[in-house]
Amino acid sequence: GLRFIGSPMWTIHLLYSENATVRNVIIETHPGVHTDGIVVDSSRFVRIDDSYIDTGDDGIVIKSGKDADGRRVGRPTEDVTISNCTVHHAHGALTIGSETSGSVRNIVASNITAVDTENGIRIKSRRGRGGVIEDLRFDNWTMRNVGEGIVVTSYYRMEGEVAPVEEPLSVRTPVFRNIAISHITIDGAKTAIEIEGLP
Repeated sequence: GLRFIGSPMWTIHLLYSENATVRNVIIETHPGVHTDGIVVDSSRFVRIDDSYIDTGDDGIVIKSGKDADGRRVGRPTEDVTISNCTVHHAHGALTIGSETSGSVRNIVASNITAVDTENGIRIKSRRGRGGVIEDLRFDNWTMRNVGEGIVVTSYYRMEGEVAPVEEPLSVRTPVFRNIAISHITIDGAKTAIEIEGLP
């Protein structure tokens, strides 16, 4: 397998990719800033498995373009399978978003271990991003000493950003639907589940 050590930005970034596999990878970039481990962005038919990620930002990330440009390009991330991975120290062990403008669908993440992460499962977007985040399945996870086990928010903002202004529902409004979470063991979380901004 491959081993990445240091502090690059977004260690592995699959952009506009199809039929890609990431397997037996070790990423050690903790405590680097903005050092996402594996980013799948506007790609489809992707498999990630049997990997270890120790990072200063999100561990495994699913994105699909940002704001108006992401909606214009309209390339979703879809049909991604993630299994048998361990994530250490990350902000989120597996994060969907916040760049969701091209939509995200059909993501399955099973047999995942999160240790000392700020969040385990993290689904985030905000007004302005738009896109549909749907058909996500998380099964057979173990989380130890995490800040928040499961976080879902449509009010995400980066550190230092002001809260977004309220606006009517539109193409700029992200939609979350059909999310299944099962067989999750959370040991030592400050908060098990936090859901913000959803009806």
